[in-house]
Amino acid sequence: MKSISIIIPTYKPQDFLRQCILSIAQQTLDHRLFEVIIVLNGCEEPYLTQVREWAETAFHDIEFRLIHTHQPGVSNARNLAIDASVGQYICLIDDDDWISPDYLKVMLGYASADSITVSDVQNHYDDPNVIDPDNAYLSRAYHQFKAAERISILKGKSFLSSSCCKLIPRTVVGNFRFDTKFKQSEDALFMAAISKNIAHVIIAPPDAVYYRRIWPSSAGRSSYSIWQRFCQMMRLSKAFLRIWLSDIRHYSAPFFANRVAAAIKRFFLFWGK
Repeated sequence: MKSISIIIPTYKPQDFLRQCILSIAQQTLDHRLFEVIIVLNGCEEPYLTQVREWAETAFHDIEFRLIHTHQPGVSNARNLAIDASVGQYICLIDDDDWISPDYLKVMLGYASADSITVSDVQNHYDDPNVIDPDNAYLSRAYHQFKAAERISILKGKSFLSSSCCKLIPRTVVGNFRFDTKFKQSEDALFMAAISKNIAHVIIAPPDAVYYRRIWPSSAGRSSYSIWQRFCQMMRLSKAFLRIWLSDIRHYSAPFFANRVAAAIKRFFLFWGK
């Protein structure tokens, strides 16, 4: 059994996926201890051939699988990969991001079967004119708590907004999967769903760095109307409430109250712009 299953969903991949693949190939962790699953969703060629060539060239001694699905959507791609994976821990990486050479070794060294392990996050902007402090929340959270060995999910709530930048034990994931009905905030919903299985948030040392590429389109500049934003906020809030109500005894009420409050706050911040 592998220790880690790395999952990378991709759609019409460009050269940045090759950078992601190379960063995995350069990991200092024994390559026999992890596998890589790349899921290409949507268009098949020429992308399938290109991704296979990149992977076969880089992963000389790393077990990898390339899955193609015609069904679009990052959530479906991640679900397919989780079902196909065998690792004790799940490591989700977006196809335009990359990781430091010691990332897997350091993260695995601090991992625990009942907790998630989180890393430092450094944002990179392809457009030097883009200034977007909203996307720095993971980095701020890491530096706020990096001196702590472990924290509660309520204190570490920012880390549970994203499924990347961390190791998630398979026992924590269980039978939960990403909700394919959501195109936005699907990460936050997934992490909220598995939160009842998370004992602590473990903070890894700064040697483990997740490099996150920020695009202008992902920096809150989508042209949604106030009404569309309101409907999204209501739909997301209801989804959080449904998760909490499904197992009130084991989910944290303050954590879910915070999730709903955050969704409402984002709506009013957008409205005030």
